[in-house]
Amino acid sequence: MWFKELKRELGTKRIEMITTSKINDSFSIIINPFGDVFPEEDPKLHTTFYKICKFIEDGGFFFCTGGAFWAHQNTKVSEAPEWVFVKTQEGVQSLKDSFLYKEFGIVVTGDIFGDKKMVVQEPLEIEVYQKDEDKGYIGTLIEGDTKIKRFRALTPESSNYIPLFREKQDSSFPLAAVQYGKGYLMHAGMRLTGVKATEFNILIKAIKDIINNKFNKF
Repeated sequence: MWFKELKRELGTKRIEMITTSKINDSFSIIINPFGDVFPEEDPKLHTTFYKICKFIEDGGFFFCTGGAFWAHQNTKVSEAPEWVFVKTQEGVQSLKDSFLYKEFGIVVTGDIFGDKKMVVQEPLEIEVYQKDEDKGYIGTLIEGDTKIKRFRALTPESSNYIPLFREKQDSSFPLAAVQYGKGYLMHAGMRLTGVKATEFNILIKAIKDIINNKFNKF
């Protein structure tokens, strides 16, 4: 889905599907299409994760879709994704027990419990908008009143972030750029359900704007 749509939108620009072994600075932007799961060569030593960090630190843009670095999987040895950290309290893992927080300082939205019952569960439909300063970085992504499905969106408690569009009252930022070294982790806190989904088309527009402007807005 990602490859087909990016090829259609970006035309002759060089696009290819790669394995984790090919992550290097010959690429300007890398997109993880697997939501809040990422492919990991070594789930014990986290080899791929630190390779991604090095790619960003050296000036790359790494696009996370639907949350980021919450779970990982080596499909050669594991049939299903596994949580990166497995510490739990009453069966629930803290959102701060993730690489997203520990390495990038990103605090995200999540399910909310009260009296041992879930009172808010993501994905959660919210209204979003853009300020002029957001459009200065990424162009116009939001037209008029727009609703999206929020999932693990970046919150104001996070560090070194640039909002690219916002939940009403600025309570979360479903798309934000987080500076790390010379590059950026592009964090998309949305649920993507298919090629026709509003959330997917917003991300395609964002990626297209970044590439067409040769990364010069950041």
